[in-house]
Amino acid sequence: MKAVKILATVGALVSLSAYLPHAVQADSTKCTVVHRVRSCDYFMVETRSDFAILEWFGDHDPDKDDVLVGDLSSYGMKDFYDETADEKSHLYVEDRQLTKVAALERLLDHCE
Repeated sequence: MKAVKILATVGALVSLSAYLPHAVQADSTKCTVVHRVRSCDYFMVETRSDFAILEWFGDHDPDKDDVLVGDLSSYGMKDFYDETADEKSHLYVEDRQLTKVAALERLLDHCE
C-alpha cells in the first residue's frame, strides 16, 4: 500500500512539472534583454558569462530589461519564460557564447 502512495505522489509531481516555468528545468539559463532595435525581431541578451543573439518567433515579444529563462545550451527554436512579463516567448537561438562586441556586431548585421 505504501508503494502505491509513493507512485501516486511521483506521478502527480511529474504531471505538475509540465506546468512549471523553465526556471526550474536543469538546462535553463537566466538572461536579460540588453539591446532591442525597433522593427527588428532580433535582440541581444546577457547571461552571467557571455552574450547571445535571439530572434522572436511568437507569443510574448520581450522588451529591453526583461529577464528570460530558457535553454541557451544549443542553437535552434526554443520556448523561453519571460519572468518580467510572466509570459512564454517562442525564440530562436541565433548565436551564443559571444563577447559583448561580437554580439553587438551580429545584432547590427541582422537589424540593418
